[in-house]
Amino acid sequence: MVSTKARRDISWVTVTLVCLPFLVLGCLIAYRKIGGDPAKMFGYTMGPVIWGAVVAGLLGRFAKARFRLTFMVTFLVMEILPLLNAVSSINNGNVTAASPSSSATEESAVPLPARIDFEWPEGWRLEPAERVDGGVAQRAVLFQNRRPVAAMLVSLGRDGPTRTLSEEANVATESATETIEKAGGTVAWSPSREDNVGNLPAIERDGTIVKGHEKARELMILVDGPDHAMCGLVYTANVENFDGYKPQFDDAVKRFTCRNTSAAASADH
Repeated sequence: MVSTKARRDISWVTVTLVCLPFLVLGCLIAYRKIGGDPAKMFGYTMGPVIWGAVVAGLLGRFAKARFRLTFMVTFLVMEILPLLNAVSSINNGNVTAASPSSSATEESAVPLPARIDFEWPEGWRLEPAERVDGGVAQRAVLFQNRRPVAAMLVSLGRDGPTRTLSEEANVATESATETIEKAGGTVAWSPSREDNVGNLPAIERDGTIVKGHEKARELMILVDGPDHAMCGLVYTANVENFDGYKPQFDDAVKRFTCRNTSAAASADH
């Protein structure tokens, strides 16, 4: 009986031919996600192999399942699920493209309550504007090989009537921290640094975000504009990409003007 079951099992050649392409693909995904750390790469890629052997061994012992067939099915399931997740992330990142030189003043899904004079760098994909507390925000994402590598966000709202710029920065930092922690990450912020953007007072905060094996940096700039305008400029990228794409953000910030041209601002005069 045992030998009959063994003859019915698939061959190791079949297992190798079917599983090897997915193992190579898993290695590529692991390298992009984790980097070149040998220990982490080994754990990420060999996990499905180990689990496949464990499941196949248990089912073969207690349910008389065919070892090689069970191993192959378990391995493929554990390899395909992360692959589908990676493909889903890419699809979710394929936002509506806009003209590289277009400004956020152009028509979008949400009418802007004020004009944001921001020239997005060439090649960044502009998302539709979204309502946020007290204003609007718009984001652009940079892709390399269909993979998001950096993002910028520009927001415009009205400052608190009794809050200083430093207090506004604390409120924005607390909000960002809450969002990051809800997503399962942690963030450590550097002390605030006073700056000047478009001849207007500004404050910078630099944060390091850790989520699982991934580490990113986020630069947040708050600008105190006229007519109660409060503008936010945020640049985010993984630590290995942060310095490489930051000059594009810096150039756009240099051309930026924070001003409120909404009907509400005009009514204040």
